[in-house]
Amino acid sequence: MRRLFERQLAKATGPSGELDVNLLASLVVSAYEEADRDRQRTDRAISLMIEEVHQTNARLLDAFTIVPEGLVLLNAEGKYVLYNQRFVELYDPVRDTIGIGADFSDTIRAALQRNYYPDAAGQEGAWLAEWLSRPQREHYRTEQRISGDRWLRVDERCTADGGSIGIHVDITDLKQREESLMARSEQLTEAQRMGKIGDWTYELGAADVRWSAQVFKLLGFAADSFSPTQEAMMSMCVGDGAKRVLQAQSEIMRTRGVRSVDVQIRKADGSIGEFVVTSKLALGRDNRIIGFSGTIQDISERKAAERALENLAYYDALTGLANRALFQHKVSDALARCAETGAQMALLLLDLDRFKEVNDTLGHDSGDELLATIARLILRILGRDNFGFRLGGDEFAIAVMDPTDRQTAAHIAAEVIAALSAPMTLDRGEVRIGASIGIAVAPDDGSNLVDILRCADVALYRAKESGRGCFKFFEPDMNASVQKKMAMSRGLQDAISAGKGLELWYQPQVDVATERVSGFEAHVRWKHPDLGYVSPNEFLPVARTSQLIRDVGLWSLREAALQARAWIDAGETPREIAVSVSAMLISHRDFVHDIAVVLNDVNLPPQCLCLEVTEDLLIKNAADRIRSVFRELKRLGVTLVLDDFGTKHSSLNYLLELPFDRIKIDPIFKDEAANSRRAQKLLRGIIALGHDLGMKTSAKGVESTAEIGILRKLGCDMVQGDAILPPSPAAEALAFAYSGAFGRAAQSTGTRRKAGLG
Repeated sequence: MRRLFERQLAKATGPSGELDVNLLASLVVSAYEEADRDRQRTDRAISLMIEEVHQTNARLLDAFTIVPEGLVLLNAEGKYVLYNQRFVELYDPVRDTIGIGADFSDTIRAALQRNYYPDAAGQEGAWLAEWLSRPQREHYRTEQRISGDRWLRVDERCTADGGSIGIHVDITDLKQREESLMARSEQLTEAQRMGKIGDWTYELGAADVRWSAQVFKLLGFAADSFSPTQEAMMSMCVGDGAKRVLQAQSEIMRTRGVRSVDVQIRKADGSIGEFVVTSKLALGRDNRIIGFSGTIQDISERKAAERALENLAYYDALTGLANRALFQHKVSDALARCAETGAQMALLLLDLDRFKEVNDTLGHDSGDELLATIARLILRILGRDNFGFRLGGDEFAIAVMDPTDRQTAAHIAAEVIAALSAPMTLDRGEVRIGASIGIAVAPDDGSNLVDILRCADVALYRAKESGRGCFKFFEPDMNASVQKKMAMSRGLQDAISAGKGLELWYQPQVDVATERVSGFEAHVRWKHPDLGYVSPNEFLPVARTSQLIRDVGLWSLREAALQARAWIDAGETPREIAVSVSAMLISHRDFVHDIAVVLNDVNLPPQCLCLEVTEDLLIKNAADRIRSVFRELKRLGVTLVLDDFGTKHSSLNYLLELPFDRIKIDPIFKDEAANSRRAQKLLRGIIALGHDLGMKTSAKGVESTAEIGILRKLGCDMVQGDAILPPSPAAEALAFAYSGAFGRAAQSTGTRRKAGLG
């Protein structure tokens, strides 16, 4: 303004220095007007600046208001300059301490007092000191748990004037997601640990494979000292494991799928573990293959379990031999090779001759011990190239692979029979058994499992029929007769199982003095569904050979007792029912118990049951065992008869040692007595010996009235035979007991003989 006035004054001054007052006045007015215009311009500029400041302030206030996070502006003294509504909501329990000009530290103190910060309990002083130290830092950030199990994140920065601006964010949802993610991560880690799984990644072209901590642990390597290169990884695989992994990864690159390969890996300690390596592609941008990723899982326990299951499925737990399932697989494979190469194989079927006697007399534990011993003996003979099998029970089989001739199979069979015939020591004593073996050679005797097994079975049956303790090769001419007997054996088994077809017929036993029927002997009969009645001379040997004689005996005992009870219930005079007892039946350790159960179940007086045993049975069984069984039977009250007396050299010893009630004289003495006075004297002596020992005597097989007369004359107490009545159905036998007519009995004898049932 001054400079403007000086310029105007210079203009109003003439050359002589005289001042032009009008001009000067005009100039002054002009200067003031110019100055006013400058002022107005300045005022307008200031007004615009103020308006801009107000707009900026309004926008700042709007921003504070609409921002979802809590915002607070503090001055250098820590007092509130500005804050938004969200900040107040976050600190709702202490909102009464929040206000412009109020001290922020008062808000913190109030929050501590009102338990706004649960983690500060008991350490409020340290907590407050932490907050008060904030202004000394350019940037302060923390996360705090607040009441209501919520979380805040505080982010505070210093301003140029020494104050600060802070952002307070509710991160409760984020914290919960982090905790959930952490929990899942821990669960995943635990699942990997429990599942023995680790993950790995490999980038194409890289030297190293990245292992997770779990892989290091699974393989036993230290992460700080071992570098898992691809080469090192492949070298750990045993056998062709590395090759198969690489083949799987090549396949993955083609199909973009996922592949798993079971491999054996050598671990850090040198041991070999079973692992499954799973691989998939690692893809980058534009689905470009950049490498592989996957997992390694320790499956050693699973593999061990699989092997254990395989053993359970294919091996007999008691003997360790292959079982029937593996037998079918191995023999079928061997037969297929024979067909392809022209080689031979021999199948040997074994049957233990007296195993059931050991099982019955010494118990099942001893039977199991014996089976295990037999298996060891068989394996010792077979060596590595042949196979032994336990098909079930006491059935064993041997597969001899590619024998040079039949002599090879014969040599093995002879060795097995010799080994199994020698004494064997068990925990409960020494036993002797034996074995019979049937041999079939493929492909001559069969090219499939069914045929070769059938032929070996036929040969085995012939071996047992030949007296046991031997082996037989299958021969074509065996088929007809043996197959018939085997079919009979199966039919008899079915009859026993179904309870259909077996019958008991009864032969009267007559008291010679009174000529009255004092009892009946039960005789088993079998009515085959197709063949009709089968002669006992045919099916009883089959029953003995097939180990069915015990089952037939038990059935006969119960049926005879039921018939005796039925007659008593019908009002008949109680009569004795005699049942012949086989060696296999009486040798069973539960025999006495079986008799007691039958008597109890049927409610039969024990004196009505008579058990007939042969001298042959006594010779085959240990004397101590027989004495014990007979004493227990006598305590039950049953009658004991020694059948076929006089045929063995030790008969007198049995009469002295065992509690027999009656002796039944072998028919050979009765047959000779009709024509020989010497034989009559011998027969008289036997009868007198029995009487002197307090026993009654009985004669069987009486075929004529003349024989009856001789026996009556010699003092025999009881007789039975076709001359009286052949074995007959129960109703006919009972009807005869009422008639007492020997003449009519002799007449019916001829009829029965013609029928072939006597």
